[in-house]
This record gives sequence, structure tokens and C-alpha cells, in this order.
Amino acid sequence: MSHCECGRALKGGRRRTGCVECGRLVCRACAIAVRAVTYCRWCARAASPTRVIAGRR
Repeated sequence: MSHCECGRALKGGRRRTGCVECGRLVCRACAIAVRAVTYCRWCARAASPTRVIAGRR
């Protein structure tokens, strides 16, 4: 059985969610959909246009 980076087990169904940036399979909690494209939470954070600098946006 495969696991997400967060440690959750990925269900063995036909439909698994994968990140378009890095290709890793992720659980539903770690999958972030942006305009019909799915990213893992790590790539979505890196690609986010909003950066937090010193506690400010």
C-alpha cells in the first residue's frame, strides 16, 4: 500500500490524485486544486503568489 508524504495511507482505488509539478501521489487532505489542476500542498505553497515575510502578507 502506498502512503502520502504526510503519512496517510492512499486507498487502492482507480482514482489517485497526483501533483502536476512533482508527480507524487497525495491523499485528499494534501491535494490542492487550482483551476482544475491538482498540486500537492508542498508544491502549491512554493508556487503561491502570496509570500509571508516576517509575519506579514
